[in-house]
Amino acid sequence: MLYAKIETEQAALTLEQLHAELVGKVPDHRKETNRLRKTMLHVETIVKPLQLATTCVRCRETP
Repeated sequence: MLYAKIETEQAALTLEQLHAELVGKVPDHRKETNRLRKTMLHVETIVKPLQLATTCVRCRETP
């Protein structure tokens, strides 16, 4: 189960980094703002369950 935990944490970190990059692009790309915002919402939708999953795994491991 440790392997799954590492993959989940890595996926969450990667998506959070992607989200930050998208936020940084919004002011520079006025024409693409709506598309970037939709993409950010999609990323947020995936990040939330991954964060919950890593939190739940940590709770189970705590003695």
